[in-house]
Amino acid sequence: MRTLFSPILFCLPFGLSAQLGTQTDRIAVDQFGYRTGDEKIAVISDPQVGYNAADNYAPGATLEVREWGTNTVLFSATPATWNGGQQHDQSGDVVWWFDFSTVTTAGSYYIHDPTKTAVW
Repeated sequence: MRTLFSPILFCLPFGLSAQLGTQTDRIAVDQFGYRTGDEKIAVISDPQVGYNAADNYAPGATLEVREWGTNTVLFSATPATWNGGQQHDQSGDVVWWFDFSTVTTAGSYYIHDPTKTAVW
């Protein structure tokens, strides 16, 4: 019998050990996972105004998709600036998109910023 649904899971790293780095809520992915053929986009935000304006984060030049448990890099790419780097009117954030749709192997992964030693 063939499985029609093979999710790629992106687990939220609550309770990570210090060896993996720190975590932030500045990178958002679908916490329930993706089907292998789905479009996969992480949204990175840098608050400019509002209650979280002091929680600044700008991604490094390259972000990585790493396998949970082994930390093996599956994919890396440059995040794309959304709307020319303009602040989003409703959220007050500057936003980037990180497209990792080419990752089609089922498994558990996380997003890693090697320039900041942070994981999400």
